[in-house]
Amino acid sequence: MIVYINGEYLPHSEARISPLDRGFLHGFGAFETLRSYNGKIFMLDDHVKRLKGALHSLNIKPPRVIDNLQEILGRLLKLNKLRDARLRATVTAGHNEPAVLCTSGELPPYGEELYSKGASVILIDDPEKYHHGFLRIKSTSYLGNIMVRDEARRRGALEAIICHPVHGPIECSMSNLFIIEEGRILTPPLFLPILPGITRDVVVKMAAGLDLPVVEITFTRNRLMQCDEVFITNSLMEVMPVTNIDKKIIGDGKPGKITLEILNRYHKVVNNAAQDSGE
Repeated sequence: MIVYINGEYLPHSEARISPLDRGFLHGFGAFETLRSYNGKIFMLDDHVKRLKGALHSLNIKPPRVIDNLQEILGRLLKLNKLRDARLRATVTAGHNEPAVLCTSGELPPYGEELYSKGASVILIDDPEKYHHGFLRIKSTSYLGNIMVRDEARRRGALEAIICHPVHGPIECSMSNLFIIEEGRILTPPLFLPILPGITRDVVVKMAAGLDLPVVEITFTRNRLMQCDEVFITNSLMEVMPVTNIDKKIIGDGKPGKITLEILNRYHKVVNNAAQDSGE
């Protein structure tokens, strides 16, 4: 697998970082995970904007090469003979100057059964995660998220919904949270300590075009468990139906009508974007 690191395209076995890189030593950096469809990188400009914002928050001057991510990631797709893929752009504080690493690879094997039957998730109370100020950026200090996700996997679930001690369920370890209640789509507002997801934003805008009301509001754990439908979103899983939370069935135990409508429309959006690439 070929990777891009600090201006060079190299086999991953030959890529090297400085042992003094502050990203390696202290988790001092930021990253973006992206997805390509038919060789076209989806929502690239939005990911670049969010990455630059994260770097500014960390007082890391964004390297100029960030403006060339279209070219870099596109070349990686070709070098690695990938069309539908996951991509990651990482920028660390480096040693004397920021370091940039870009990678590409196969998509996670979520499988059609998850989308047709719905995923199982768990609830986790984790107030400690919300005691620092960098929750709205994708910092490379990702230990808390990884530990929460791994706990979900240990308990046989795809994801974990994290419950804030004041605001209730607000997001998942790697994804944004939506519930559907009496025909309305509810999602936690961005003034909370959550990541402003790119896929979340696409879904919110898309729902408005479908005349589906979206309300950004907090909700209790009890309201979550009694709602009609639940789904979670990120760039790789797209729109994932949730039918089981802590072994309790949500709705009728099947992906709901509105969730499937959102999922189908999302696929149309990304397919149109891929076709527009002219590739």
